[in-house]
Amino acid sequence: AAAIVGVSAVNIMVGTVLYKAASGRTWAAAAFTAYAILLDAPGADVGGTAGVEEHPPAATLVLHSLFLVGLIVFAVLIGMVSEEVSNQVVNLRNGRLQLALKDHLLILNWNRTGLAVIEQLVKVHRCSRIVVLTSFPDRGELEESISDLGLQEMGIYVGRDILVRNGRPFVLQDLSMVCASEASVVILLHPVQVTDIARAEARKAAAVAALTTYQSLHRQSLIVQVPNELSDDMHRVDLVQDLFAPQLSDSEDEAGA
Repeated sequence: AAAIVGVSAVNIMVGTVLYKAASGRTWAAAAFTAYAILLDAPGADVGGTAGVEEHPPAATLVLHSLFLVGLIVFAVLIGMVSEEVSNQVVNLRNGRLQLALKDHLLILNWNRTGLAVIEQLVKVHRCSRIVVLTSFPDRGELEESISDLGLQEMGIYVGRDILVRNGRPFVLQDLSMVCASEASVVILLHPVQVTDIARAEARKAAAVAALTTYQSLHRQSLIVQVPNELSDDMHRVDLVQDLFAPQLSDSEDEAGA
């Protein structure tokens, strides 16, 4: 928007100079004419009184050129707005819309224990703002499963209080999308989509490493699910914040030095 305004202002100034030189009108009249032609000002009579006044050929050429420039600028503006709206709609459908949250609870990855975790967080710990970041293929199915928990009776609704976003927890851009640095608690679940245990653990390690890049990690509670194998009754989570405390302390010392 600022770029369009700047370009329009430059076009008006250039058009004013060219039209004054070609028509011999005053600066005020030339500026108003350039403005009216470029921006299609309603009610403006750019042809003089009732259109009787004759324009020199050069002035007529300038007016037509200004009109074409105005059309091009308008078309570019419409294109930019349309593209931005389309991108926002696509991001909304794909669960990629940027959030603006603070002090929320963030769940990274997803597996069959995720529903139990959310249910416990809401019913026992009274958490009212939860964000799930996962590469789960069907976001709609995941949201429907969360809705089936019956949390609406407690005033908790999916899409308003529990938000699901598609992304990879080890990518900084995706973590920024869900405001990972502003979360009060981060829970990293075992990724069920990865069948290879070693690869799954490597991805979790990469996610934790990505989280350590935020200076806010020292004030966050970081919980990581580290099962040896996923079983139906596996709900074990281990706190690994202390594992990164020395690294964070060294980083703060280096920053202070």
